[in-house]
Amino acid sequence: MAIQSRYKLSRYAFSFPTKQNGSLLYSSFKGGVAFIGAPYDEMFEALSYSKPESIIRIDDKLILDKLLSLGIIVPDDFDELKAIRKKYLDARKNTPMTLTLTTTQDCNLGCYYCYESRTKDKLTDLEISEIVRRTRSKLETGKHSSLHVDWYGGEPFLNFQFIESCSMQLQNLCEQLGINYHASAISNGTLWPKNAAEFVKKHKFRQVQISFDGVYSHNSIRRYRKQYQGAESGNSFQIAFDLIGELLEATQVDVRFNVSRRTMKEIGDFTKLVNNSDWFNKPFPCFIQPARVSMYSEKSSFVRDSELSQSEFESVLTEFREGLGGDKHLQIGWFADGIGPKNNVCAALADDSFVVGAEKLIYRCGLQVGEKDRAVGSIEIYQEKNTTFGDSKFWDEFDPTVLPDCKRCSFLPICWGGCPKKHLEKDFHNLHETSLYYRKNLAKEVAKVAGIALREDFEISENQQFRD
Repeated sequence: MAIQSRYKLSRYAFSFPTKQNGSLLYSSFKGGVAFIGAPYDEMFEALSYSKPESIIRIDDKLILDKLLSLGIIVPDDFDELKAIRKKYLDARKNTPMTLTLTTTQDCNLGCYYCYESRTKDKLTDLEISEIVRRTRSKLETGKHSSLHVDWYGGEPFLNFQFIESCSMQLQNLCEQLGINYHASAISNGTLWPKNAAEFVKKHKFRQVQISFDGVYSHNSIRRYRKQYQGAESGNSFQIAFDLIGELLEATQVDVRFNVSRRTMKEIGDFTKLVNNSDWFNKPFPCFIQPARVSMYSEKSSFVRDSELSQSEFESVLTEFREGLGGDKHLQIGWFADGIGPKNNVCAALADDSFVVGAEKLIYRCGLQVGEKDRAVGSIEIYQEKNTTFGDSKFWDEFDPTVLPDCKRCSFLPICWGGCPKKHLEKDFHNLHETSLYYRKNLAKEVAKVAGIALREDFEISENQQFRD
């Protein structure tokens, strides 16, 4: 018996050609994946064009129900963009709260590409009561079940005593409210206390990021600044490398390898060292994160001229895969969390998350710390009353579902506009790179999940990405 209801192809559905006699269907709206063979695959030819929302009739109820559940087709009167907008706005309210604390704006190392302003500003015990007060208010009004604290810098362990004091008071706050507490840190790995494993247990760290710039180049790129040479200085590469082995006894470690034209020549030596270590046999997981040295801030715009292109970086990722024996220990780019639609926003967009700079200003994005004109508030009440924070409106109102390009982009459910900071700064180069990355890699990731080989020459076209 024929089914009378009208259905249309989702504007967020794709059809990828395979080496087999059929097509791989994928929905960025739901993350659904299915292989469909001849003759049914001919029904989905419209997904190869810029306007896929054509009416479709399927009389086989089993196939119809399957395609509906995967998000390949939707009821004719269903407004997908409206549904995505609701999900995005809900995520801004419900994403778990992150408190980023910039313990100091200073650093003992002097990486040439660093986007942070190095100053003597630092947080002190005098600020803890106000930090705890604001955090309590956010946790209570937002009705959160957990708090995540990210220790940030500069090098956060230059202000080790503040971490010790503030951590215990924030843990006490969470215990009073009956919510979970956990922490992380981004560090150069050279100033940690003795018995680092015990330290991360005491302060409930669930993740630490340590960065490397090659093997032989590391100590010259991450050189000790003049005022920190002497008793505190040493082989920064070896100190950080040894620390990771100890940390993995108690917490996850993400090892960031900064890829530049200089360090890309040392990937093979780095992967050999990693394979000869015992990092992957420890109680907690270790992941390698290749990352392009990039213009993370307007202050590091000089890096742009020497950035690797997207295709060059793809060859770098291939070398990492070969060196580490596959993807098991790699965390790569946008697909680290899979191919499904987003459920959370970044901390910069989460309504209750905030960043405290070492100079006591409040920011939405950690990458803006130190750029005082980008602050959205202050933990010093008198300063907040007498200062205008111009970016507050942007962060409060940012919504990719109303942006001219994003609202017609078929990657919207899995991307949500990419980095909002790049929109704020009108960094169209980076936004274009994000689009290009998805066009080149999304189909490959979907095929990997499905275990089906795509036609080798296939890439998603710009017409398939942007659909009116």
